[in-house]
Amino acid sequence: MKTLGIPVIVSALLLFGCASTPQTPQTPQQAPQPQLTEAQKAENLKNGLPENFVSNPELKDVMDAMVMEQATILWSVSGPEDAPKDVDGWNKLDHAAIAMIETMKFLQKSNLTKDQGDWQAKSNVVIDVANKSRAAIKEKNADKLFDVGGELDEACAGCHKIYYAEG
Repeated sequence: MKTLGIPVIVSALLLFGCASTPQTPQTPQQAPQPQLTEAQKAENLKNGLPENFVSNPELKDVMDAMVMEQATILWSVSGPEDAPKDVDGWNKLDHAAIAMIETMKFLQKSNLTKDQGDWQAKSNVVIDVANKSRAAIKEKNADKLFDVGGELDEACAGCHKIYYAEG
């Protein structure tokens, strides 16, 4: 009886214990898209975006996640003592400058754009300063990068005086 009992128990466990109920795939819940006004749709099209394009994060979220992250990397060099010791370190700085440039270009065309006047001009200043950062990085000149970091701080502050309180 013992020799028959163990195989029966094992068979029963395999047959019933391993059978699982089929899982229905979960579809991610998406937030309802806001209804855009005709003016917003026209602005999207003017900026080369799809008519119904909506950016879910707010401008502050994009600035914190993308621009400030890159600025912090660039500001990490306060002179020769903080200069990268290898090519990878200089590449990381260069990538930060590139990301800042391209993010600012995106923000100039996105529905997060605040206006076509000061916003565009101040964004261009940040782009110009980030390009100066790239030049200093290509030269591997930590002192010059530090000086340009001061210009970047001024460019950011100039924009924040107008737009930061708005969000």
